[in-house]
This record gives sequence, C-alpha cells and structure tokens, in this order.
Amino acid sequence: MGLRHFYCLIILLFSSQALAEIKITQIGGFSTCTGKLCTDNSQTVTKVYGGRVSGLDCSSTDLANPCDTCEVAGDGEACNSRSIYPNLRLKITFESSTVYGTPLITIDDTNPTRLDDISMSPTGNGSGSDAPENNKTTKVNSPVTVYIPWSTLCNDVLGVSSCSSSAASTKRIRVGFDSSTDSDDTIDDYSTQIELGLSVINSGASPATFCESTVSYSGLSACNFIAYPGDGKVFIEDVKAPSSFPGITSSDVDFSSIRIYYAERTLPNTQTASSKDFKVSSNSSTGFQTLGLSDNTIEGLNNGSEYWFRMASIDEAGNVGYFTSISNTVASLNTECFDTTSTDAWQQNCHIASPSKVVGLLEEEFDCFITTATYGTPFRPKVKTFRKFRNRILKRSSLGRLLIQTYYTVSPPIAKWIRNHPKSKAVFRVVLWPLWAAAGLALHFTSHLAFIFILLGIGFFVWRARGRKV
Repeated sequence: MGLRHFYCLIILLFSSQALAEIKITQIGGFSTCTGKLCTDNSQTVTKVYGGRVSGLDCSSTDLANPCDTCEVAGDGEACNSRSIYPNLRLKITFESSTVYGTPLITIDDTNPTRLDDISMSPTGNGSGSDAPENNKTTKVNSPVTVYIPWSTLCNDVLGVSSCSSSAASTKRIRVGFDSSTDSDDTIDDYSTQIELGLSVINSGASPATFCESTVSYSGLSACNFIAYPGDGKVFIEDVKAPSSFPGITSSDVDFSSIRIYYAERTLPNTQTASSKDFKVSSNSSTGFQTLGLSDNTIEGLNNGSEYWFRMASIDEAGNVGYFTSISNTVASLNTECFDTTSTDAWQQNCHIASPSKVVGLLEEEFDCFITTATYGTPFRPKVKTFRKFRNRILKRSSLGRLLIQTYYTVSPPIAKWIRNHPKSKAVFRVVLWPLWAAAGLALHFTSHLAFIFILLGIGFFVWRARGRKV
C-alpha cells in the first residue's frame, strides 16, 4: 500500500469517527430548557431543568406535559407555571449516524450506569414490549423516542426522593445506542450529553421584608428596587441582592430573573396582578450588589395613576418565589425601601410611582437629541446615565424641569447638525464627557453641588453648541 493510500485510509478513519454522532431532534416534558434545542444555539450541551414547589400539586396531569401550579397557588405563594411531577415523562427523540441497536441512557459518571425504567411509549413502565431492548432500531439515521419518568430521574440520577424534598441538584446523562451485535449494555456510538437540573422549593420561599442597607439580611434572592416614573411607563432600577446572588445556597441551580408585579394603588396580588419578567446579571461585590437588567421598563401604564410594585425571584427551573412585601398601606410600603435614612424623595417612595407626561431629554424621539446623535444610539451606557440623571434629579425640581423643557426646544436642530457632520461627534463627545462625569457623581452621591455644576455645564454646552450650528 502506497503512502497516498495510507493517508487516505487515515483520513477515512478519522472522518468516520468525526461523523459518528448522536443527534437529538426533540425534547419534551420539562420546566425550562437551554441549549441547541431550546433558546441558545451557542451552547454545546442541552440543559433541561425540572422545577417544582414542594407540597403543591396540579389539579390535573396527563403524563406528557408539565402543569401550572400557579393556578392553585395563593397570593405570595411560590409556584411554577411549567411544574414537573413524579409521573411526568421526559421525552427524548434521537438518532445515530453510525450504529443501530438498543437505545441506552446512562448516568454520566466515571463508571457509567445504565438507567432503567425507560420506555418506548408515553405510558410505558420500562418493561415488556415497552422496554428499549425489545425495540431495537433496524437502521442508522432512524429516529427513536424514549420516555423517562421524572421520578426515576429524581431518585436514580439527581438523588431527590420522589421529586418532593426541598433540594436542588444537577447531573449529566448520556444518550446513545448499544450495538445490536453485542449485549454488554454499554453505549457503542459517540453519545451526546444532556445536563439535568432539578429545583424543588418550599411554597413559602419568601423574605419576610425588603432588605435595607443598614439591616442585616440573611436571604438569598433579589430583595429591593426603586420604581421611577416615566411617560406612560416606569423604570425599574437599583435592584439589590446579597453578594451570594445568583447562587442558591450550595446548589448548582441559580436564580436567573426577577418578576415585577404591579397594580393601581394596592399591593399587587401575585395571582391576579399584571407582571413583567426581567433577566438579571450579577457582579462580584461584598455586601449588597446592584443587579443589571436586560430591560428595565414597564410600559402601557396610565399617566396620573399611582402604581404599587412588588418583586419575586425566579430560578433556572422556572420556580417563582421569594416574594417581597406583605404590606398594603403606603406608609408600610415606603418603610421597606433600601435606604430608609436617605433624604432622596425616590428612596422614600421607592415602590410606588405615578407615570406622567414629560418631554425631552431622550424620552420620546431619541434621534432628535444631542446625546443620542453624539453617541449613535440611545442605549449606549453614557446615554443611559444622562437619562437616569433626568429621572432621578432634574425632574425633582422646577429648575430641572425648566432645563428639560429648554433642552427639548433647542436639541433637535443641534442633533440634526451633528448627524449631518459625523466628524463633529468626536468633538461633542469631549464636550459631553465632563457633563456625563458630573451626572454620574450626582447620581452616586446625590450631591447638590454636582447638580448645580451640571445645570451650569449643560447651559454652557447648549449656548456653545448653538453657536456651532450651520
């Protein structure tokens, strides 16, 4: 055999190995899912979570679909809109590109263990004609579907008896085929992994109060926030959480988002009130940390109406709990702000907001304003700082509101000139930098001196910018 043939043989062997794979085409019967088959194609491992509230059962089940325990939960009681239950079947449809034989699921340990109680039908019990070993595939690229009860996954894989004990755990399983030419109960194809996660929480999983800056807090969830009014909307900011967030004790299942409930002039009932979910990101911090939000706006509100707000934390398995506040009076609700010693009006009324008509400073027509024209998008961090400065400081005084109105009047032609002269953006960024820095200082320290400085600075900037217009 010549050298060329030898290389061709090597390439052929490696190619066949590379092409040998298990392809999962469908998964069902779970609470939440991430990965290629779910929401994030960049992840190489599919993660499937089962979530449940201990002692809270659905009114009806069908073995194939998760159920909604939020329908039977009470106000302020934890629940899961896609809850698992012991008899629910995790459904996995997969195929092999190289091997035919018995579908096989193993626990992904150092010494893989075959997982029993797997059936080939939705109502099977993993024995007799329902057992995979009695339903071998006859050719490659032929999809098969297996069903695994969550009771088996909880007991044999995740170590949580009957999926009922308050606990959280993650474990990987392998999906593949045992070749029909042997009987050693081992996966002969290149198997693929699925990461299983389980989170079972108590129905009363909730902090007793909002966390405060000067009070020790032993909770794990997000615990405070501020609601700022806008035009037909409210901005949720300064979401506080302990330094351990998003971790939940020593479990491998973390918090992933928060839910804000809101209602007009009453404490929102968690079963009937409107709500919106926000993805959160944490940062390394000692003490309390301020969480980042994927979006911080609740829209569609009525100007002039007073809204009350309440928060819950949601874990990766979809369990909603850890509700804040049981107060139903303005006085009680306002004593639950994070900084109760602050003289800041927003800190004193942090969970109540009344939207109102406002104008200018990046509120409506983003492209008409100087900062957006300079930085190119209303979502750049510096633009967000100016908007936050407007919400928290300028709108609180008559002088600040007058400045907003003046800015609204003079900004559009200046912004138009900046857009028509792209090279000017660099100059305007330099001019805006000290104003941005002063706005940041004012927001951080609530400094009256910084407020006065930035009022004077913006006035000077507008005067100079108008002189540059063509």
